[in-house]
Amino acid sequence: MFKIPFDILLIRTLKRLDLQNSYQSVYILRMVDMTKECPSPLRPLRRLPARSFAVALAAFSLSVLLIAQQQGPAPSRAQLLGTQGAQGADAAAISQSAQQVGSPSVLSLMTQVQVQGPYRSSIPDGLHSADLRFLSFDRALELALRSNLGPLTAAMAANQAHGGEISARSALLPNISAVLSENVEKVDLASEGFNASSLPSIGQYFPSTVGPFHFYTAQAQVSQSAFDLVALRNYASAKELAHASRWSSLDAREQLTVAVAGTYLQVMAATSLVESQLAQVKFAKSVYEQALVREQTGAVAQIEVNRSLVEYQTAQQRLLAEQAEVTKLKMVLSRVIGLPIDAEFELQEKLPEQLACAFSLDDAYERSNNRRDLASERAMVRAAELSRKAAAAEDLPSVGISGSYGLQGVDPNKGSGVYNASASLVIPLFSGRRTKGDQIQAEAALELRRAELASAIEQARFDVRTAWIDLDVALKQVGLAGANRDLARNTLAQSMDRFAAGAADSVEVVQSQESVAAADHDYIGSVFSAALARVSLARAMGEAEKEVPGILKGSKE
Repeated sequence: MFKIPFDILLIRTLKRLDLQNSYQSVYILRMVDMTKECPSPLRPLRRLPARSFAVALAAFSLSVLLIAQQQGPAPSRAQLLGTQGAQGADAAAISQSAQQVGSPSVLSLMTQVQVQGPYRSSIPDGLHSADLRFLSFDRALELALRSNLGPLTAAMAANQAHGGEISARSALLPNISAVLSENVEKVDLASEGFNASSLPSIGQYFPSTVGPFHFYTAQAQVSQSAFDLVALRNYASAKELAHASRWSSLDAREQLTVAVAGTYLQVMAATSLVESQLAQVKFAKSVYEQALVREQTGAVAQIEVNRSLVEYQTAQQRLLAEQAEVTKLKMVLSRVIGLPIDAEFELQEKLPEQLACAFSLDDAYERSNNRRDLASERAMVRAAELSRKAAAAEDLPSVGISGSYGLQGVDPNKGSGVYNASASLVIPLFSGRRTKGDQIQAEAALELRRAELASAIEQARFDVRTAWIDLDVALKQVGLAGANRDLARNTLAQSMDRFAAGAADSVEVVQSQESVAAADHDYIGSVFSAALARVSLARAMGEAEKEVPGILKGSKE
């Protein structure tokens, strides 16, 4: 017969093993209670004192249960990419179709460029009108790259992808942690499955509670994946995703360049229309004053004066509308590049007229293969291929090691060194066809990425050819519109001479004025369309950030 002075040790050990099941607890204590019969491997222990025998038997039982309950790390799973499209719409939608409003002389060019998504907005830069009286395209692009939300959003997405790369790499590196704990416990044995009736030989000595007792632990823990092909391929896939995001971030600069150039060209075209209309207003005023003088001398009837006045006032109305349009377009440009919406500035450049290309269509096709969005798509395909390989590796074994070392005891000054080291080999046997499901998803994602890449390559060629056709047509229209403008101005001059000589009335002069106004609008519209087509071609080749500033160079006022 003996008391249980090792009860605290036993209960603490059971709780650390999380053996809350009463059958396991009773089994261990019954092993301790054995003094007459025991399994043959334990018979030599019968010669020991009862206390030593009980401790040895309990240690053996706990070792058996520890081995039975020990589990290795869970098998790794492939990081699946999903099947959502990788690319969104371009920052600026450019349409080459002109829209006429009212009479043919009133031509709206403002609907040809539509800035979309986050590229429409920016963070205010803090500049004031006094800081920026004249605005060049280079300066506008610099401000936009610094404050526009489009590149900022793309840069944040690239940072997130880089964070995912770091997280994936962490699965291959050691995980080291330090643990410092102080524990105070009091255990009710009956609630843990220990009671006197289950231990006949020591029941009278069996306590109802254990404790309170305390102990401390200070140790360092480390775990390391020695071989995990799934984790390796997940990391490789995450690296490719990060590369794709970085290429998308660079492509965002391309798209922003197109958005700024399109908006900037709209302001330039609208400003040119205002300048043309100012000339029309001055000319109409001159005709009206001349008609008024001739009416006072009796050379013409009052109806001639009325016609001239109507034309003069109509020209003033058009001027007011076009000036308001310039103001609104400057507000749009300010929102894109980060200026206050009430900023007052003038553009340094005028509409460019030297827009011919020094390369062939085949050269443009070849250069489009290096577009940044295509590089992003190719990286996405490589990431999907590695994700599929990771899914296929889920059935392969993995090896991991772990260990800990530290001090443990009831007194920090008298602690004992404790350590643990283990190596595990995890061999997946059956996962409920989870691996097969992951492989199917990874294969579907890969097929989608390949289809998106093929479509993007063909779309790049489509963009190049469309911009090339638009540019070719627009350049021809510029030549014709310039010739028509010269003819219209010459006709107006002749009509004014005939009117001054009394050989023509104001109707002929008004018609000639309308022809000049329409010719000016057509010419400005043709130059604007050609400039947009040239910008679109630079974007189609993936060289907008490099070429667009040069397209506007040499056209400064």
